Amino acid sequence: MPTGPVFAPPPPSPTAPFTIIEQTPPPGQIGPWAVGGVATAHDAAPLTGAQPTLVQPATDRFYPASPPLTATAVHAATPLGSAAPAIDETRANSGVNIAFGILASLAGLAVIIGSFLPMLTIRTDSSVPSGDFDLNDIFGGSNLQIAFVIAGVALIAGAVISNFRYRFGAGLSGGTALVLIPYLAYVWGLTRIVSDHAQASAVASGQGTFIETTTGVGFFVLAAAVVLGFVAMLVGLAFAGYDTLPPLNRLICMGGALGGIAAGVGQLIPGSGASLSDNFDTGFMGSAWIVYSRLGIMGAIIVATMVGFLRCNRWGVGFAIGSIVIYVWQWISSVADWGTQPLPPAFGNPGGDLKPTAVTTIGLVAVIGFGALALLVGGRREPLVQPTTVMMPDYRQSA
Repeated sequence: MPTGPVFAPPPPSPTAPFTIIEQTPPPGQIGPWAVGGVATAHDAAPLTGAQPTLVQPATDRFYPASPPLTATAVHAATPLGSAAPAIDETRANSGVNIAFGILASLAGLAVIIGSFLPMLTIRTDSSVPSGDFDLNDIFGGSNLQIAFVIAGVALIAGAVISNFRYRFGAGLSGGTALVLIPYLAYVWGLTRIVSDHAQASAVASGQGTFIETTTGVGFFVLAAAVVLGFVAMLVGLAFAGYDTLPPLNRLICMGGALGGIAAGVGQLIPGSGASLSDNFDTGFMGSAWIVYSRLGIMGAIIVATMVGFLRCNRWGVGFAIGSIVIYVWQWISSVADWGTQPLPPAFGNPGGDLKPTAVTTIGLVAVIGFGALALLVGGRREPLVQPTTVMMPDYRQSA
């Protein structure tokens, strides 16, 4: 036999398949895996063969098998934002989206149609005014009818935008539908004032033999529109949750929420010769319906803008913007003096000059400005998770 130095076998190639060898000890022998010096059930299992058991590495059930490592640096995460679609998709809720679009569109059409129909009908043989009274005839301002038309257009526009896979549209229709509820109560209060005044005038005049007041068909159409809009808003809440797009800037959204509060409470500021308590005085405002519906309008705007902006996503911004569409129209028309008597947002403030207050103006500008800024900046945000590099051990060995 040749003599000479004995060399150890070379190490395995780094690309060779990785295996784990598990050997079973002979019966009656305690292996190092025994617990407390007593053989486990696995150790005591009958030996069926002297060959070792080869166990291949298992593959993770959630990820496909990967090739052997050939480098020391591996990207451990992919940017979350890089997989986001170009627009916010709602395909998972396509059926809900279609239902929402139908409800919101029907509500918008009903609001537009109802705004041209009579709210009150008076029949009498006395000298008091009689006939059909529409929205502009019940002393709610010469801009009230157009305000409802704009609300109907906003409902339809939100339905269309939503069905183009943008959550902003669902929020736009939802916010508009919410604020229409107290506006309908305001219209009802105005019809009661006109009706009561006509009856009192007919009795006081001593002329004629009868007077009959009937709620017009237009009011019932508006009521049906409000119900449809409210149901659409509830259905649209399905799109208020998490979306795949990068989140909006919370500091900007906070500015929009504060602007909504200012827009709502701005019309509570009393003018000359009035006090803050006059906002809650049913005698000063004419009736309890006017007082509470007016407060309801301001309260709905505050709630909608706060919920929308604090939600801080595309649906939320749409919800906030939708709640002020009528407010914005009343602001523009009252400042520009469009019509015979255009009333400002929330129909004026006690002792005011039928113009919006400075606080209301600042609040509306803030809601619109911060809403637009949130959408623009949010679309340019960096991905939520940045790619990171994990250094792996180098298993390669030299021969």
